[in-house]
Amino acid sequence: MVTPLFNERKEHIGFTKITRDLTERVRNEALMKKNMDLHRLNTDLDNFIYTASHDLKSPISNLEGLLSLVSSKIGPRLDESEQKIIDLMSASVQRLNDTILSLIDVTKAQKNLNARRESVVIAEVLDDVKADLAEMILQAGAHIQEQLHVPRLTIAKASLKSILYNLLSNALKYQTPGRPPEISIRTYTEKQYTVLHVQDNGLGLTEAQQAKLFNMFKRFHTHVEGTGIGLYIVKRTMENLGGHISVSSIPDQGTTFTLRFPTDVVLTSEQPARLEDV
Repeated sequence: MVTPLFNERKEHIGFTKITRDLTERVRNEALMKKNMDLHRLNTDLDNFIYTASHDLKSPISNLEGLLSLVSSKIGPRLDESEQKIIDLMSASVQRLNDTILSLIDVTKAQKNLNARRESVVIAEVLDDVKADLAEMILQAGAHIQEQLHVPRLTIAKASLKSILYNLLSNALKYQTPGRPPEISIRTYTEKQYTVLHVQDNGLGLTEAQQAKLFNMFKRFHTHVEGTGIGLYIVKRTMENLGGHISVSSIPDQGTTFTLRFPTDVVLTSEQPARLEDV
């Protein structure tokens, strides 16, 4: 904005120019461009991971087949050390295959976020997850308590199922030996968020472990099979929804995951419970 400038005798001596609005607009446009570039890079990365993972599946399957053939053909003639080498090779190929499948899961999670959002009944999705994990629940002797004071979320159903599956399967896998899992699943409102609270009485984590828990391929209890990708997927899903996930844990006492969904992804047909009510 240009403004005339006068001296004390009211004589015109020049102009002043205010460029704040223009500067802010330029700054905002630059920020928008950076966000668009970042989104494009993330999309390109997801597409690369998806393509590379699928391209690698075939040669890995061939490796598995060849190792199986070698083992069946010459296995009886191998001594103990030679058989150990074959076993190590097979285990390495299996780990590589598991990693590829995990990367595919990451890209699937991203695609789920782009799926159409709908009003999802949380209890119904949770029932689906428990059905998928029925054998693990039975073997562990787990008891699952549910208090779903907020009954619905407006979200892609596959995204919610992925979140619940990863959290519940973790609570089952990392139980303390000799102690049946006690798992609590709650939803409630807290300020501008709807909260999903998942608590267990399992192995727990140290503070140092908690700081690295959501990193890709990070595992702390190697006696349980896994790739360390599940919680990374949950964290990425929550961030893309505009929410966040936090963890608190005490070794040998249990772990609590707290997921906060922004209110614009929440839809409830009844008055939601507040934190102080539950």
